[in-house]
Parts: sequence; structure tokens; C-alpha cells
Amino acid sequence: MIGIGIISLIVFIGLIIIWNAFLKRSAGESMFIGYLGTLIVCIIGGGDIVGLTKESFVDASTESTLFAVVAFCFMAYMMQKTGIIVRLVHILNSIFGRLAGGAGYVSTMASALMGMVAGSGSGNAAVSGAITIPWMKESGFSPELSTTIVAGNASLGMSIPPSNALFTLLAMPVIANAVQADALYIANFCAGMWVLLIRLILVFYYTRRDHIQKASNIRPLKETMKEGGKSISVFLGILIPLFLTTGPLADFLKGKEYLGKGVGAVNLILWIPICLTIVTLIEGRKHLPRSFKGWTGLFRGCLHSCSNVGGAMFFAYTGASIMTTMGLQKEMEVVFSHLQNLGVPVIIMLLLIGIIIMVLAGPLTSVATIVTAGSVCFTALTAMGVNPLLALSAIIVFAATEGCTPPASAPLYVAAGIADVENSNTCFKPLILHYAGTSLIVGLLIGVGILPIIT
Repeated sequence: MIGIGIISLIVFIGLIIIWNAFLKRSAGESMFIGYLGTLIVCIIGGGDIVGLTKESFVDASTESTLFAVVAFCFMAYMMQKTGIIVRLVHILNSIFGRLAGGAGYVSTMASALMGMVAGSGSGNAAVSGAITIPWMKESGFSPELSTTIVAGNASLGMSIPPSNALFTLLAMPVIANAVQADALYIANFCAGMWVLLIRLILVFYYTRRDHIQKASNIRPLKETMKEGGKSISVFLGILIPLFLTTGPLADFLKGKEYLGKGVGAVNLILWIPICLTIVTLIEGRKHLPRSFKGWTGLFRGCLHSCSNVGGAMFFAYTGASIMTTMGLQKEMEVVFSHLQNLGVPVIIMLLLIGIIIMVLAGPLTSVATIVTAGSVCFTALTAMGVNPLLALSAIIVFAATEGCTPPASAPLYVAAGIADVENSNTCFKPLILHYAGTSLIVGLLIGVGILPIIT
């Protein structure tokens, strides 16, 4: 039942935790060590090291999400350096500052809205975190708590449709033949709203626990708008690619022979950070360096955060590629087949599936986790009588926890970089207990039908 694929997964996670948590090395270096560990396991198992290395590097280099993560890091850095974040924070404080913990609530709702636009955990953390983390820190949230909230809320990017996880499931024949796409969309949306409710309750808890007060020295909205109203234009970076890909304008452009293919090729997760960066540079041009030396210093500062996150995610993808090639998916099918034959109650099967998926979501992305275990989990649950829509909704909620579980949490690394948290490992305990833990409970309650969703 346990083969090279599962062994390489255990080695990958174990080495990263040891290197990062105990030896206090960087995330990028830890991922590299974990990757080397999977290669060694594969050599022992008789794998072709040259072929595996080449294939894993090609797979990682062509992963669009890798570029998106680095682009979002660069975007967040430029938003800080141009001062656009400070001006936005002043405006937001004028509107929501009278509500204790207002920054945390707005951050959570912003993550939910981003989830409805582009289902990416790291992109969600970058866009919402770039604006709300500085605001939360100014409002009394600690840097670590601000990081935890943004990284934990990144799960809303996959929990709320449309998301890559949803589309990946619908592309699987066994699932496509069992449910209608629109019915799954509605059920998934209901499940996402339950997750959102829990996230808002967590902000309320943190606000009371840490005695976070209303913002002090709240300036009139008229004054902050006069001073930094142009900073609101940054949201054009989200609206432009959104309108080009969805809605009436998108339908019109796609109908034009000379524009249809180009518009259809627009990838939101790639173009949102690009457009946000362009708008940021235009709006904050007066705050940019005027000399070659100034620009060199600017990019040198950006290189540190981007290289760490980019390196970590590159070797996370290469490791995931090797594990997949070595048969992780087939081995997981055997695992779930054995679990099904044990005749355990539905609630226990849901619990085991939730834990296994969350463990997989540690080194893998949500999509890779769905690819590895989605169809086998669905088959196991429906064979025990679980409603197909409930089963899929629970699976998506479980898999969306990629930002909450170690070791390869891109949303955490992005949020920690924005918040200037050097040791992001300190955030894993609350992320696992408060965010992954509550997602596990929500998924269980949805699967057994206690939390109602529209089916």
C-alpha cells in the first residue's frame, strides 16, 4: 500500500519541517533540501534521476502560478515603496476605523471577493494582504496575527467559486458524469459562505482576545480623499482584466474574430498582478527613484523577498512533479480502497479523507491535491451513500487549506513578506488550529448534511 510515491511525500515534508522549523533555514533552501530528498528516494526506488530532474524542472518552469506568485510579490513591494498603501490605509481608516477590528473584517471580506474573481490562494494573499496588512498593523494587530489572518483567508480563494479546484474536479469523467456544473457551482458557493462565516467569527475572536480597539486619530474622509484619493485607482488593476474576461464586454470582444482569441487567452491570475503593478507605478510615479542608483537599490530590496518565495515555490512544484511521476496518485487510490473496505462509518471516512487531503495540501497546491486524490475521494464517499454535491463541496473545502498547512504555504510566505515577519513558522500553529481545523469541521458537517447547502 505504501510505495515510492508516498515515501517520497513523507521524506519531502519531513526534511522541509526539520530544515525550516528546527534548523531555522529559509523557506527556499528548505524546499530545495526536500526536493533533493525526493530525488534520493527515487534513486533508491530505481527511478531515472536525469529524466526525473529534467521533467520536474520543465513542469515547474511552465507552471503559470509560479510566475503569478513572483509577480504578486513584486506588486506588493512596489505598492509599499510608492506609498500607495499608506494613502489607501488612511482612506480605509476614515471609513471603517470606528469599528474595532475593522481592518481584519475588511481583509476577510476582501479575500472572499478575490475568491469570486480569481481562485488563487497566493494571489488572494498578495492582493488583500498588500492593502490590509499595513492597515491591520496600524490598527493594533501584531505582524504575526496580520500574517495569519491573510494566509488563513487565502483558503477563500479556492473555497468560493469560480476556482481552479472546481474546474479540475469537473474535468474528471467520473465526476462530470455524476453532477451538473451549475449545481456544483451553487453547492460550492454555499460551502464557501460557511467558510467565510467562520473566518469572520475568528476575526471577532482575535479582536476580543487581543483587546484591539477602534482606530485612534481618525481623519475625516473628505481630508483623506483629498490627500490620497487617486490611490483608489489601483483597483483598476483588478477591474480591467476582470471586465475583459467576464460579463457583457468579454462576450462582445470574444465575438470579434480579431480579438476573440486574445481575450480568451487572458489569464486572470497572471494579469491581475501585472495590471496592479502598472497602475501602481503610474499613480505613485512621483515617489519612484530618479537615478540609476536609486532604481538599483529598489530592485535589490525587492530581490530578497521575491527570490525566497519564488525559490520556495519552484522547488515545491519540482517535488510535487516527482511525487506524481513516481505514482503518488495510484498509491493514494490503493489507500482509499483499503479504507473503504474497512467498513468505517461515513463520519470517520470523511475525517480520514479530510486529514489526508490536508496533509497533501501541505507540499502540493490545491489543484495538485485535487488531481492526486479528488476522484478517488469522491468515489469512496459516494459509494458510502454521500450526496455527490456534498462530497465534492467537502473535498474542495479540505483542499483549499494549502495556505494553512506546512510546509509549502505560498500564501503564508507572501503574507509574511508583506508584514516583515522573519520567522513565518510562528504562524503555522494558529493556521493549523484555527483555520485548517475549522475547515476540517466545516467539511465534515457539510459532508454529513448538518450544515445545509443548496443541492
